Amino acid sequence: MVQVGNHLVEMDTGVAEAAGVSRGNARVLAVYEPGEGRGAESIHDADRFTSLFADLEAAAAGTDAWADDINARELQRAEFASVLWSDRVRAASHAQVQFSAVHGEPWTLTGEVERVGMDALFMHAAVSGDGLRQHWAVALRAVQHISDLGSQSRRPGVVDARLGLASALREWSANHVPLTLVHSHRLIEGSAIRVGRDHVDVAEHDVRVIASARQIRRISTIPIGRIFAVRHD
Repeated sequence: MVQVGNHLVEMDTGVAEAAGVSRGNARVLAVYEPGEGRGAESIHDADRFTSLFADLEAAAAGTDAWADDINARELQRAEFASVLWSDRVRAASHAQVQFSAVHGEPWTLTGEVERVGMDALFMHAAVSGDGLRQHWAVALRAVQHISDLGSQSRRPGVVDARLGLASALREWSANHVPLTLVHSHRLIEGSAIRVGRDHVDVAEHDVRVIASARQIRRISTIPIGRIFAVRHD
């Protein structure tokens, strides 16, 4: 490629000195006008390559973002797979939730969860009409479902790990707290007088009055595993 006048001439004679090359002793392959031909095509090709590379980079960035999104969702699913139901209930403390437990037909408590132990949750339940709030302990195994539970979870703390239905019954027994037990077959009213590892002795009496020996109808020994819920007044 040599310049002849204002033209670029492509020849097949190899490399020659520009001043000694004439049009007569070389076979002209192509003549390019200034600003046209190879120079213009090269610029156009460079633009096309730049555009191609930009498209490839954008596609690669989109693929990376898509892969990151897939990986994040997979990680979320893997983390959630290890979450316990009781940990989700624990994170819903002081939220309005509904519980259904078994006593003949399913029934529902609506209230605020205060604490979740190893085998029971403790809550305030609203009593419709009179504005009073009842204190309940509900065995986790007795709960059939909870409505409007959030997706957050919280692992048990030191107190939660020690708190259970048996330990709560011992505390209520020591303080002579009147109780209403939701048993698998009936409601039992009275006071816990002795609490073993897996059972409780209940002096059955009317919880609306102070119990005396004459008012105790009988002493029932109840497996804690047969207690679905306890209301403590």
